[in-house]
Amino acid sequence: MQNILKMFDCDSGIKQSIKHSAKPASLHKKQERRMGILDLPEEVLLMIFSYVPLYNLVSSVQRTCLAWRNLCFHQSLWREVHYYKEFEERITKEELFFVFKKVSRGVKHVSFERAFHLREDRFSFTKFLQCILHESVDMKNISSLKIPSIPNEYLEPLVKTCSGLSAIEVSYEYAYCNDGSFFEAMKELPHLREFRITESLQYFANFSCHQTKFNELLADMFGGLLELEVVNIDSASRIIDSTLCVLLSQCKNLRELDLYECICITNAGFESLPDKSRITSLHLISACINDEGIEQICRSCPNLRKVSFAGCRDVTDISILHLCTHCPNLESLCVSDPETVYNKSNITDGGLANLFKNYHSLRSLILYNSLNVLNLRVDLLARSSITLVGLDVSGCKSITDDTLRIIAVCCTNLQSVDVSNCVRLRGGGVNLLVTTCKKLHTLKVFKCRFLEDLNFEAFDRKETPFDRYIRGRKKASKPSERPPTNRLVNATNVGTSLQSYKTKTIHKSNEESHAGRSTARENFLNALTCSSIPSPRVHSKLRVLDMGMCSRINDRCLRQIATFCPDLRELCIMGCYKVKDLGISYVARGCQQLKALDMSTSTTKQMRLTDQSLMSIATHCKSLRQLGIMKNGLMTRDGFRHFFDRCPMPITVFLTSKCNEIRKSDILSMDMSVNTPKMVKSQYFYSCRAGHHLGVLLYNSDVDILEEMPGYPLRHYHNAKVL
Repeated sequence: MQNILKMFDCDSGIKQSIKHSAKPASLHKKQERRMGILDLPEEVLLMIFSYVPLYNLVSSVQRTCLAWRNLCFHQSLWREVHYYKEFEERITKEELFFVFKKVSRGVKHVSFERAFHLREDRFSFTKFLQCILHESVDMKNISSLKIPSIPNEYLEPLVKTCSGLSAIEVSYEYAYCNDGSFFEAMKELPHLREFRITESLQYFANFSCHQTKFNELLADMFGGLLELEVVNIDSASRIIDSTLCVLLSQCKNLRELDLYECICITNAGFESLPDKSRITSLHLISACINDEGIEQICRSCPNLRKVSFAGCRDVTDISILHLCTHCPNLESLCVSDPETVYNKSNITDGGLANLFKNYHSLRSLILYNSLNVLNLRVDLLARSSITLVGLDVSGCKSITDDTLRIIAVCCTNLQSVDVSNCVRLRGGGVNLLVTTCKKLHTLKVFKCRFLEDLNFEAFDRKETPFDRYIRGRKKASKPSERPPTNRLVNATNVGTSLQSYKTKTIHKSNEESHAGRSTARENFLNALTCSSIPSPRVHSKLRVLDMGMCSRINDRCLRQIATFCPDLRELCIMGCYKVKDLGISYVARGCQQLKALDMSTSTTKQMRLTDQSLMSIATHCKSLRQLGIMKNGLMTRDGFRHFFDRCPMPITVFLTSKCNEIRKSDILSMDMSVNTPKMVKSQYFYSCRAGHHLGVLLYNSDVDILEEMPGYPLRHYHNAKVL
């Protein structure tokens, strides 16, 4: 710097200015230091850590630095503790005990939900349970516990440690097969408000409890839990009327009662139901009740809002009339359910007419397989059910495109629609339903064999400068009101004021003429653009679309879906044999956030998909977690190898193959560019005699990563994970 100043012979003032200007430059460089993750406030870091599994916080994140170690044990991160088998594999008992001792006061909910979906030999949470129920660990703030089974040696510590427990959920197999110690322990929790018995995949070989003894123990427990508000029992096939009578007579605060597959429940079970009961939600699935029992329930429970009597063979239109008479606040009604043994409905047109005439605030209606409904009376449905959110009319032969058009125009708040197996649909009603109902989240058109010509194009009017000019001109044309003036005019100033007024008007007329020429030019320029330019609308709310067995769906339909439904999460095109590799490439490029895709072949005709479809999916769908490609014979082993090399990890693939290499090999591909190679495991889960096809489950991970999706499309293959 000094040599440069001497070269240009600068004076001392310039030297001083350059010296002073050099200091802020160095300071400015220090201020331009990039912000790192350590500079984030604690609130932001806690929000980031909330998306990290708890076992990762303990095993890796807390070892980063001291500040992160303190944040990893923040009470807000440990309000809900979910069990993972990684707690048993990666964390020692001493570390786990230290963690629970430090965060025990902030824990509110403990869940072993993943253990419900595994067999008894697939999990062991004894170490996890020992640390929670230790004497030095304060777990008095736990309010809910979800666990498949509780060993007898931990029942007494559970009651003492978790004295404030208000909700508990166990597996049905454990509740039925225990020796009665569980029900006796539950009686020592007087503040228990929610009691749930859920199905699980566990198997208990020793059935130590008979049906009669089981009902006696359950009735005795209900007699001691007077504050119960919610009772939910899956597979309640062994519960009899006497147990239900004790529950209804003793638990006066009961609000929700859900009994599934309660085939032993009759009208006698509701004889002890008190008048003006507080029950607002009642689900009696496959119960042996008739119209008289429904009448007794409706008279005693006038506050009912959610009712389901699916699978009840003796329920007819008379029950609908009782609901309309005694339950004016009904919001949800389920008449039949596909998951029940008797999945038909006895409701006819007269029952639906009474339902639509009396209820104007229905939000959910399920009429699955209502073969006796010959006329849906759409006019009454459209007038009364404007607030309808969920509609299931699958299997109703009277549903046509005109029916869906009226529903789409009147019920614009629909979020879930199921019109599966409605063979009279052609596509026009479905198009209007998607384009009109902007909140639509789930659409199922499974087995609509004549569905074709999908067109989801919809346009919103966009305002242009010409529209704004017209609107401003209309406002200017309105007469403006001038406030009255109270000024007095002197006679001496009349001449001067008149002269000044003339000069002002001349000047104003010149300005108006110039403004008129400019506005005429603006009008000419604005007229070049059309008014209300239509802009294409994207149906961003639609997340689940099931078009399985729709044999007329082709590549053009998939292009419509990829263009106007880019936020899809689940898509089923099983059995759509007209779909080629081009249609799959459309979906892969347009719907890049897909998590589940089913493009399996049906039993009627084979789909002609090749390895090119696998490459398109692996390249663009980075969020995909489940893929169904059953009986696609044109896909080769090399295609699967390239697919797993490029697809994200982890992903589960369902396929059928005659190739023993795919069925027996555990490693189909190795990605050495990353630290951990992709291990592709295979698992045989079912057989098909026709053609000797073998069902194979492939997943590119070193652990079993099969997760159950909330709905379609891979609903038929969830049983694979239990084998």
